[in-house]
Amino acid sequence: MREEPEQFVMNHDIGEDSKYCCLLKLLFWFFACILFRL
Repeated sequence: MREEPEQFVMNHDIGEDSKYCCLLKLLFWFFACILFRL
């Protein structure tokens, strides 16, 4: 029972990190497309 809240918090942190990484990937591809078009 005690381990569940800790795992939930860790999973929440990982989820936030994954969202941040996804945003960085989207920005990277956005700038890459602009450079290739130029």
